[in-house]
Amino acid sequence: AGYLSNARKWDWLSKKLLLSMLSEKPAVAVKEYRKFIQGEETQEVLGFFGKKNLPSVFGTDTFVQWVKDEFFERNRHQEVPQSWQLAPSIPDIKETVCQSYGIPITALAKTVRGQANGPRNLAIYLCRKLSREKLEDICKEFDLGSYSSVSSAVIRTENLLANDNRLRKKFAEIRIKLSKGQAKT
Repeated sequence: AGYLSNARKWDWLSKKLLLSMLSEKPAVAVKEYRKFIQGEETQEVLGFFGKKNLPSVFGTDTFVQWVKDEFFERNRHQEVPQSWQLAPSIPDIKETVCQSYGIPITALAKTVRGQANGPRNLAIYLCRKLSREKLEDICKEFDLGSYSSVSSAVIRTENLLANDNRLRKKFAEIRIKLSKGQAKT
């Protein structure tokens, strides 16, 4: 009712932007809005609103990815679970790390006792800090034996980031790519 009403009680509602998307002419925009509201819901819309936990973004895959790329870094908040839906996925993080280091994805799976795999550790660190995935899921992605292995890699990487300028620069480069969605091929 608010988008169609001229009553002062609806002045708080920002109508112009939405209606201008339908037509430049106000009368036509109102007509198109009524037509849209009275139209039947698509299966996509019904499926979306039928979910128990609604995602914070609704639209095509391309649009959802654009929102993630554009707004994740600026808008994530510890206390707002929906803000983390914009986070990069583990595959996105792995792909970006591999692109940045110029290595194949399989290199992230390799471990040799006593030798550090810097790209792998950085990918694990980024997954833990950015993706909000469960430790169990990160363990599976990197073929780790236990949760403590993820924590160890995170602590090891934090210590290295504090003392290694080159790693800090690489980390910053990867983070920028992830925040701008440049991990896509």
